[in-house]
Amino acid sequence: GHDPRAFTLFAFGGAGGLHACAVAERLGMERVIHPMNAGLVSALGTLTADVTWTGVIPVLETPDHANLPALRRRADEHADQGRRSLMDQGIRSKRWETSILAAMRYAGQSYELLIPFTSDPRDLVKAFMRSHEQWYGYRRKDHDVEIVSLIVRLTAPGHPPPLPHVSKGPTALEKARLPQPPFGQGEVLYLDREKLGAGTVVLGPAVLVETTSSFYLAAGWTAEIDAFGNLIATKQEGAARRTARSPEE
Repeated sequence: GHDPRAFTLFAFGGAGGLHACAVAERLGMERVIHPMNAGLVSALGTLTADVTWTGVIPVLETPDHANLPALRRRADEHADQGRRSLMDQGIRSKRWETSILAAMRYAGQSYELLIPFTSDPRDLVKAFMRSHEQWYGYRRKDHDVEIVSLIVRLTAPGHPPPLPHVSKGPTALEKARLPQPPFGQGEVLYLDREKLGAGTVVLGPAVLVETTSSFYLAAGWTAEIDAFGNLIATKQEGAARRTARSPEE
């Protein structure tokens, strides 16, 4: 339900950066973010992500026939159960976040949309129809809507570590140049990304290599290193094919 051209592509994983520019171009996107240590993003997320407990309450009723206030009371009881479960596992939090979602569909469908729960059946149906139209392009005003289940989520916010900064000031690309591998093409520059300071600009085509990942900066793209070492690649409209070089060259 969203136009990818309005977003930035986030490329991660050991091989994600090798295809990021090509994928972005196919989607009409003009900006890519490739974080430092991109091959460890999933592992870092596992260590620092919020801890979430999820409970499901079966319903399978239309909003008009379901006892929504009673369902809300059951959802609150589920949230209390989840809190006790997390605390039994040694998880303590000063701020528990609770969300109650209704898994809804048009009668006969085999998939649902998650809608923030409300005890007013008319508001619930209207919210579902708006969401369905956003995601699938249409709404069916004369068709029954079902609540398949309630999803109760209890979250204990995680504690992300502070992100380290890289050295300030642009780095001359010659100081980060790597030997070209036997399979490399002559016009492509190979760089040690971990030696590039904040503010360094690279023009594609180039390959930026780090310990856990590599990024292929295609021709017509420009990359800049930000204060945290993230690589921000931007598509240059009408840019001529050229060899990567530093701005001062």
